[in-house]
Amino acid sequence: MSLPTTLPASSRYDLVDALRGFAIMGILLLHSIEHFNYYVFPDNALQPEWMVELNGAIWTGMFFIFGSKAYGIFALLFGFTFHLQFSRRAKDGVDFGPIFLWRMLILFGFAWVNSILFPGEVLLIYALLGPILFFMRHLSNRMLLLVGCLFLAQPLELYQLAQAYWNPNYERIDMRVGEFWGLTSSYMSEGSFWSLAANSWTGFKSTFFWSLENGRIEQTAGLFTLGVFIGRQGWFETGQRLRKRWLTVLGVSSTIFAAFLLFEFNVLSSVNDQYRWALQTLSNVWKNLFQIGAMVSLFCSLHATGWFRALVKPLRSYGRMSLSNYMMQSLVGGFIFYPYGLALAEHFNTVYSLLLGFGLFVGFVTFCNLWFLKFKQGPCEMLWHYLTWLPLKRRPIATKQAA
Repeated sequence: MSLPTTLPASSRYDLVDALRGFAIMGILLLHSIEHFNYYVFPDNALQPEWMVELNGAIWTGMFFIFGSKAYGIFALLFGFTFHLQFSRRAKDGVDFGPIFLWRMLILFGFAWVNSILFPGEVLLIYALLGPILFFMRHLSNRMLLLVGCLFLAQPLELYQLAQAYWNPNYERIDMRVGEFWGLTSSYMSEGSFWSLAANSWTGFKSTFFWSLENGRIEQTAGLFTLGVFIGRQGWFETGQRLRKRWLTVLGVSSTIFAAFLLFEFNVLSSVNDQYRWALQTLSNVWKNLFQIGAMVSLFCSLHATGWFRALVKPLRSYGRMSLSNYMMQSLVGGFIFYPYGLALAEHFNTVYSLLLGFGLFVGFVTFCNLWFLKFKQGPCEMLWHYLTWLPLKRRPIATKQAA
């Protein structure tokens, strides 16, 4: 989850707020059609054939657009916001690094609460990987970019690909993902909130090891680093020069993304079974990376136009309250679909679940707009800010707000 900062209203990054809001909207819609990882759906046999086909098309389309991409945009903005916080404190002669480590510990607490509401929590991964930025905060731009590229090269997946290619007897590292997800699903099906809460650690292990198995851990660390680099370069500021830069990124990212699509459709199926799985993982992670690049660059390029800024304006307040919204959607979504709540999962197919997701989005945006009429930060953001400075006996700056 992107970190809030404390910038004056006049220096807010509207583009970043809108982009963050776009990402969390994508996460909300995906979680809605997944029933917040509670994979219980109406029987296809009881639905018209056209509805079944529509369900499948929406599922495929939503995951093509947002699956593994929305979280990636969040990771990029996480690093960018660290840059904002670090550079602002540096101007005051303060090293933000130790404070950031304390903030990650607080984030771990928020994440643990959210993991009770929603098995499949990714905030815990952010809290665990965030300290990487502490050790890179003084690196030069060149070294920062090099480290980011090393993470994004997916060294673990490259190692497994090499092992599988040269050793016919090599077996994929067993992350026990199926075992952990099976246990998590059984706890969710019991219908007791307390059973789910007591076994939140199992849900975290299933998410963490799934992420490790599918290359997300290294990619997340790489996107954190890339976000800091982009922040140092001022890419999220405004101006025609930066728009041209984003258009260049859009062209390069789109071309490489298309190349990976062609590779998966035309080449991957003919690769030797011995190492196809390793190559598939690498191809999928890199394809998603360049799709993230294309989506972010397209969004930033369009944001220079008045009509697009007006279109995405509702996303700005939604993105400003990203942590609060993320936790609220877990609370509300779990109550709607899980057996301990309304237990509507078996009554909502993909079409209805997507419509519900859009309805929740409208409700959350309305809440955000009303909240910001009186407050400068979201409720969780205010608490996070307060706890950050509590050990230093400093009062929160009420007149400043999150980026």
